[in-house]
Amino acid sequence: MSCCYDPYRPVLSAFLSRFPTYTYESAFAPLHCRRAAAVSGYLVQSMARNRYHADFISMHGSPGAAPKAISLDFLPPAHVRMEAVSAHRGLACCVEADTAQPPCYYVYQPASRQWRALPSPRVRFRTAAVAMVARPSASSTAAEFKVVRFSVLALQDRLRCEVFDSRRFAWRRAPDVPLCPDSLFRPAVPAVHAHGAMHWLRWPDRLKGAQDVFAFDVRAEAWRLIAPPREVDEMDDPWARKRIAAVEGRLCLLVLTDAAVDEAQPPATA
Repeated sequence: MSCCYDPYRPVLSAFLSRFPTYTYESAFAPLHCRRAAAVSGYLVQSMARNRYHADFISMHGSPGAAPKAISLDFLPPAHVRMEAVSAHRGLACCVEADTAQPPCYYVYQPASRQWRALPSPRVRFRTAAVAMVARPSASSTAAEFKVVRFSVLALQDRLRCEVFDSRRFAWRRAPDVPLCPDSLFRPAVPAVHAHGAMHWLRWPDRLKGAQDVFAFDVRAEAWRLIAPPREVDEMDDPWARKRIAAVEGRLCLLVLTDAAVDEAQPPATA
């Protein structure tokens, strides 16, 4: 019986085990973008004169470079509002911003200017929050994606949930979420993807002022509430501002207080 030893196998195994951490290295993203002819950055939506505008801010542009305006003139409607973005496949979901008819939803790719209209969900219910996730398709070059939409039911203390699946190309009703609709209505920041779920920081409780994180697993269509760390609950600062973010694939909570802002300011000079 003979045995062949591969001297590169331990090195390859160590590399594969640490590959997810390599993708977070500062040098990885610009190198990957150059080799794959891809772009990496942020889509920032703003409003001026009652019209929405989108700008692209590159993560690897030159310091001080102005944001690059993105034209969405290739979409059929003249005025759209971005609802959600999939961070890993370059897809975005938008909806007609001002129309007397039931608004239409679109999924598009700003880099390639490709788009597709989606069937309309139950738009007679006000939208509370929207999120989008995408992944490469196993059978084609196109990406598979899902869009989850929470809406407010009239006179009911719960959120209606609908999920769009690109493989079936249809919306499907998911179980309602028994949470106060106002706590998730039009969140201040988009959903954050981490640990396979989408996360929203809910608005503070009107009576107690407490906040928690609403997590929704799009694949399992299951949800849960995540309490903030105990140190945050024990903070005696009603003006502290909280934000959630994803850092190296992990969910993080940021807390900004006025004291922290004052300490960050340079000392005044005479």
